[in-house]
Amino acid sequence: MIAFSAFADLGGNRFRERGGLDFEDFAEDQVFHHRPGITATQRDNVEDSLLSHNQAMIHFDHHYSSKTEFKRPLVVSTVTIQRAIGMAWKTFGLRKRILGWPSIRMTAPVFDGDTLYSSSRILGVAAGDDPEAGLLHVETVATNQDGATVCQMRWDVTVYRRAAWARVAPSYSVAGAPAATQFGSHMRRDDGALVEKLGVEFAELAEGQVFEHRPPFVFSWQEVRLRALLGGDHAAVVLDPALTAEGGRPAIAEYWMLNVTAAVTTRTFGRVVANLQWDPIRVEGVARDGDVLYVESEILGRRMSSSRPDQGIAHVAARARLQDGTPVLSFERRFLMYLSPAGPHQAAGYV
Repeated sequence: MIAFSAFADLGGNRFRERGGLDFEDFAEDQVFHHRPGITATQRDNVEDSLLSHNQAMIHFDHHYSSKTEFKRPLVVSTVTIQRAIGMAWKTFGLRKRILGWPSIRMTAPVFDGDTLYSSSRILGVAAGDDPEAGLLHVETVATNQDGATVCQMRWDVTVYRRAAWARVAPSYSVAGAPAATQFGSHMRRDDGALVEKLGVEFAELAEGQVFEHRPPFVFSWQEVRLRALLGGDHAAVVLDPALTAEGGRPAIAEYWMLNVTAAVTTRTFGRVVANLQWDPIRVEGVARDGDVLYVESEILGRRMSSSRPDQGIAHVAARARLQDGTPVLSFERRFLMYLSPAGPHQAAGYV
């Protein structure tokens, strides 16, 4: 059974993504299972440790770790904590502040290759002192792919009230816009627990629908430079900011604009299997360091796959604009989507 909504209905077959529940949606004893999970890697472990000045060698020295009882590097505890909260964004995405953690217990080790999932229980709901946001007392549990608990934490967080969120974030929420109840953000299990739902079902797509993707993406030239180097690109135009800067703001590489434009659509098209075709792709403007990218997708058509009976093909147009409305990129693409209940979702604990 569908619970809550993943979109606001703006009218005219246009829908805007919602990234979390309003404070008014929460009640004591609710249980949320967060999806998707994230697999921890040793690269994550090393980067988090070294960038945060963590010098505990059990996280990044394989030889040292091999002499311990664990025989391999431990994933740093704060990575698990970050992931446990980060994976809960579809429920707690409208949070204002985390006020503290009354307790955190690390109950089992996490290693390279472990996949983490998290679930949360609402322990208490209070008005709090903030007129814009109410207070939640939450217990979140992180488990690995085998169901073993690796972390238990209690945290206190304020979440925006419905009217306040529409006021402070008008590009996310339109005051008075009703929920698009045909697109659930959660599914209620037989035991009453709420499992986060990833993406619109293939059967729910219809020609003419327009989905506005939120939150937007903020460009960073330093990030683009790093991506270029990791991709083997040493072209001066992406490594030397002086060649493209205007007003001290270098331009963003076009392939990173394409990458981001496609990636932000996956909050709606999370059941994608693989891209089949992109055409035409038009670079219509220049994005620069610090620019904010807003993307919308229009459903041009859909059909069943002729060779994969458990999948369908969606034909979608994406349009990307900057914060001032300037168009910078557009394309059409066709991609495969899993049908429901076919596909790996139920077998992997998704819905």
